[in-house]
Parts: sequence; structure tokens; C-alpha cells
Amino acid sequence: MRRNLGYILLLLFCASCVFQDAKLSTIYNIQDDPLKILIIKNYSDSTRVLLMVPMAIEINNSNHQSVKFTKMAYSQSGGNIYSMIGPKLFEYVNNQLTYEPVKNRTVSSRSSESYKLYMAYNVTLDGTIREKIFKDSVFSHTRNDKNVFNIPNTELNLGMYSEKISDSLKGFIHLNYTNPKNDQLDYLNIPIQF
Repeated sequence: MRRNLGYILLLLFCASCVFQDAKLSTIYNIQDDPLKILIIKNYSDSTRVLLMVPMAIEINNSNHQSVKFTKMAYSQSGGNIYSMIGPKLFEYVNNQLTYEPVKNRTVSSRSSESYKLYMAYNVTLDGTIREKIFKDSVFSHTRNDKNVFNIPNTELNLGMYSEKISDSLKGFIHLNYTNPKNDQLDYLNIPIQF
């Protein structure tokens, strides 16, 4: 009986060691890359745009098995609910913005992956702000027939971004992945910070 109890205690100890060792963590950084604006539509007195803020995340997989990500997107609540008209998350690869930034990608066992991202917020700029913002802008590229511009990180531009993007809009970067411990769908929420 004492011998069986010893085996059970040893098994429980080993299981707890594996559980404590196996984890997924993230490092979140604000980038020094330029702010971006994607022009949706010009009107006579205003412009509908996506204000884009650069950021990067690193996903560290300390598990003994690889982790497969099936989705990375903006979520207002941190849940698995995404708005079609609200803020959007873009990956920035080869100087191009790509929607669906992470889909069906794998982070190998005991390794990390970094993602350069832009968080995009749908706003309207009136004529006065539009002139100030685009005064020193530089064309970056075209995405889906829409022009994207790099915007200098001046105090004026940073102030305008802060004014237009309220704390209530910031939300989370929401990741869906397969948990290697139980092969079940799991998620990770990273609060968006500027």
C-alpha cells in the first residue's frame, strides 16, 4: 500500500512539473516605425481613413510540443467575436499590410515567433486636420486600390491619434490556438497599449 502511494505521489509531482514548465507567453512592444494612414474615401470637407499604429508581439512557446495558431485578430471584448466594421489588425510583411495576420501558423516547441503588426482604426478627419496630417506624409504602398501613407511621428500627429483613438477602442489582440496539453481550442488575450 505504501509503495502504491509512493508511485501516485511521484506521478502527481511529475505531472505538476510538466504543467508548470509548459506555457505560452507574449512580449508586446510599441514600434518606432512610422504611423500609417489608409485613405478609404475623400469627401469635399473630410476624409474617411484608417489610422494605423505600429506594434509588435513575440509569442514564446515553452511547451514540449508545437502550438498551432488558427486566428489572430482585434477583439473589443477579448472574446472570439470580431467586428467587420470596427478596428482591424494587419500584419506588416515586406513593407506591405496584410489582413488576416496570423492564420494556421505554428510556433515550434521551445521557440518564439515575432509578428510586426499595425492596429487600424476607422475614423473621419475634417479638412483642417487632414491638411496638417498629409502635409509631411510620404506614400508607402497601395492596398486593395487604396493608398497608404507613412505619417511622421510628430507631437501633432501623435496627439491627433490619441484624440481619435479613445481608450474604449483599444481592446485586445485575440489569439486562438490549439492547446498542446489537451488538443483543445484555447485563446490568449493581449491588451492593446499605445
